[in-house]
Amino acid sequence: MTLDRRRFLGTLPTISLGLAAGQARAQYGSAAGERLLAGLERTAGFTVQRVVDGSNLAGLAIAPHRLDGLEERLRAANVRIGKVQDGKVQLGFNESILRRDTAYLLKAFGQP
Repeated sequence: MTLDRRRFLGTLPTISLGLAAGQARAQYGSAAGERLLAGLERTAGFTVQRVVDGSNLAGLAIAPHRLDGLEERLRAANVRIGKVQDGKVQLGFNESILRRDTAYLLKAFGQP
């Protein structure tokens, strides 16, 4: 059986475009995560703890007064985070953050 290399080389531009699109979405997701973290940093009662070399990860310390109603607000806004333990939670960002505007997410966290 002989393979015709021209037949397979035609798929390379398609693969390349797909990778570029995925990389662009990841960059947009990362930028959206950064906007959310910046907004949380500006909000009293939230302390962002960045993870070294953790491009899509950050810790979030939440003051007790911010914890009141937080789970309910996030659930109502269809925003999921990990389990808050001792006022701390690890946040991770992926492309799904692009589904919501940063202001919407900050409001769900309780920013006025």
